[in-house]
Amino acid sequence: MVTSKLEKMEPSELGPFGNVLAKHGSVFELESEQFALLSRIAAKRVEWLKGEIEELDKLSKTFSWEMPYAGYYGYKEITEFLHGPQQSMTLRGEESDEKFSTFRDAKKFAATCNQDPIPESSYIAKAIEGDGAFRPRLE
Repeated sequence: MVTSKLEKMEPSELGPFGNVLAKHGSVFELESEQFALLSRIAAKRVEWLKGEIEELDKLSKTFSWEMPYAGYYGYKEITEFLHGPQQSMTLRGEESDEKFSTFRDAKKFAATCNQDPIPESSYIAKAIEGDGAFRPRLE
C-alpha cells in the first residue's frame, strides 16, 4: 500500500521519502522490495531534478532583483516591481486601490504583506511617512 502511494507521487514530493530510504539503504538487500523502491524513487527524482536544472539554466546567471515568477494579485504595481530590476518601491495610495490616510493604515498594509508573503519572492514591507503622505515600502 505504501509502495503504491509512493510510486504515484509527484517526483517533487519524493525528496523526504528518498532521504529516509537512502539513510537506511545500507541495510537493504539488493534484491529486497525496499531497495527496488529506493531505486525507482531515485530514478524518478533524478529525472525531475534534471528538468528543474534545465529550467534554471535558462535563467540569467547574473544577479538581479527580478523575481519573474512572483505575483501579487490585486496590486499590479507590486507585481511589476517584483518582476523588475528595482531594489525597492514605494506603493503610493493614490496609484492603487488602497488609500493610506494614516500612518497606521500604511503600517497595517505593510504588516499584511509581511504576514502573507508572496510566493517566489523575497522582500520586507514597512510603512514610511513623507510628502505629507503615508506609504508602505517594499525592499
